[in-house]
Amino acid sequence: PNIVIPGLWYHLAGVCDEANSNVSFYVNGQLAAMTSMPTTNGILSDVGDSVIIGSRSSSQANDQAGIENDQFAGYINDVAIFNYALNSNQVAGEYSSAGIAPYFTQEPAAAINIDQNGALTVAAAANGALPLAYQWYETNLTAQSGYALAGQTNSTLVIASESSNDNYYLAVTNVFGATNSSVVSVTVISGLNATLTPTNLTTYAGLAVPLVVSATGTLPLSYQWSQNASPILNATNSTYAAAAAGGTIIYSCMVTNVSGSTNLFAWISGVPAPTNFYQLTVLSNSPIAYWRLDEGPDNGSGNNGVVAYDYAGDHNGLYTNVVLGLAGFDPLTSTDTAALFGTYATNNSYMGEIDQSANGLPNLNFGGAGVANAEFSVECWVDVTNNTGGAFVAKGYGGGGEQFCVDCGTSGDQFRFFVRDAAGTAEDANSTISPIAGQWYHLVGVCNESSGSVTLYVNGTSAATASIPAGSGLMDSTTASIPAGNLVSIGSRTSSQSATALTLQNSALISQVALYNYPLSAAEVLAHYKAGTNTFAVAINPNPTNIVFAVTNHQLYLSWPTDHAGWQLQAQTNNLAVGISTNWVNVTGSTTNNQVVVPINLTNGGVFYRLVYP
Repeated sequence: PNIVIPGLWYHLAGVCDEANSNVSFYVNGQLAAMTSMPTTNGILSDVGDSVIIGSRSSSQANDQAGIENDQFAGYINDVAIFNYALNSNQVAGEYSSAGIAPYFTQEPAAAINIDQNGALTVAAAANGALPLAYQWYETNLTAQSGYALAGQTNSTLVIASESSNDNYYLAVTNVFGATNSSVVSVTVISGLNATLTPTNLTTYAGLAVPLVVSATGTLPLSYQWSQNASPILNATNSTYAAAAAGGTIIYSCMVTNVSGSTNLFAWISGVPAPTNFYQLTVLSNSPIAYWRLDEGPDNGSGNNGVVAYDYAGDHNGLYTNVVLGLAGFDPLTSTDTAALFGTYATNNSYMGEIDQSANGLPNLNFGGAGVANAEFSVECWVDVTNNTGGAFVAKGYGGGGEQFCVDCGTSGDQFRFFVRDAAGTAEDANSTISPIAGQWYHLVGVCNESSGSVTLYVNGTSAATASIPAGSGLMDSTTASIPAGNLVSIGSRTSSQSATALTLQNSALISQVALYNYPLSAAEVLAHYKAGTNTFAVAINPNPTNIVFAVTNHQLYLSWPTDHAGWQLQAQTNNLAVGISTNWVNVTGSTTNNQVVVPINLTNGGVFYRLVYP
């Protein structure tokens, strides 16, 4: 077994066979692991020490002092040492000679739902003296003793096509006894049930939008996608990679089986993509949410209920008690403005993610069941006007319920990024940088649990790190009784599980908040900072590249890789009979980003484009 179960006995055998370069480890008579070793190295000579059972020294110093402090807690019996390498049959014989009756180490699942005519797989596992014999039984025909299923004599039940509800159990026997598993109840889903996500989304033109149909019922199921009622060639899977364009496109998917068909619809609208180099750099790293916080103009009344748009992931939010339309961190090259929190009102001044889970869009959440290693990034620009220590960006409630938080919450009110693992333990990356009023800071918090690290970057440089145990998961902030704590908030967060107002307030200008479902690299963080401060010093790629184009609603979208930003886009218009000539003209503004949008003039004979290295 992969995990030691308390209360069960295990037969363990380690075999060193240097002559054949093998080191083997057996558990309950079966090979569990093997590695190789050189045939001529020999083994460590330690004639001064005795064999010890139940403990050992944790270091050489403890060993020399006679301190055996690396302790095992449990029962040990029948320890034997051989001066030769046991073979696999001998190990199996030793285990079987103990006369252990069968017992289950993994019971079948209690209940399984499956599509009608779908393949059924039910796994179980047992130990005991070998050999073990397996037989699966169906209980619906003869409920007392069960009906033996022909050919189902492995520890895993596999039925190619399940057509009706049923119950099964597994019997395991050996010469020393027999045992039955618990019963698994199988529910067959018939008919046709299908949903499509998303159903209504607005995003930047040119971004990919994955459309997903979740369908259950009688198999087989067939799919046909259409765009504006016209079938899409070869689009016959349950998923489709749509593309947003200017205006609204109606995508649909016809799902069909023997029970009938249903047509599912999605309205995908595109808004003009940003052209500022910083924004393009952010989008090139595929954020799952991106609030530019550039709405306006300010209404002078706190802007309560004004929508903060997320055109990357459609996780729109609502403003409460904020000031909009103030100068952002890059007023020279960007028209984006910033939102001011904690000034119009000293409490409950925030932007809160809208709960759209009832409409098929799950709330932003990096934790939950099945997330062993959380990996994500949180990015924002802030100018702290009055350092009150509250949240810049957070999910969860204060006092122990935060999934993550970027704030100035250290004892000295320095920048901080912290997360809580599944057990609620906080892992804090505390910097020593205190914000100066009137100065913008680029903050990025990166959680890379698989690598055991939590990192806070300030202005493109690592400012603090903390360790987090790999595999410790992440707090799942989805408690129905605290709706405000379930959602991402900007500018403030709630102070406790019972609080409804967001009173852990920061007083700051905040702009360009982005979330990513993976850890940004140090190089990516630095690239974002340099793009935002117009100090992007990475060398322009001098190698030729291709121009990617798309045509939507009489608009021509031209783009090229971000590492070719700085190349000059040129165009020339000629009659098609003339072809390419020498009358190239620079396209204005094309050297400061990696895309342009050009209205199509149908009177032109032909327009040619090229990129020129500066």
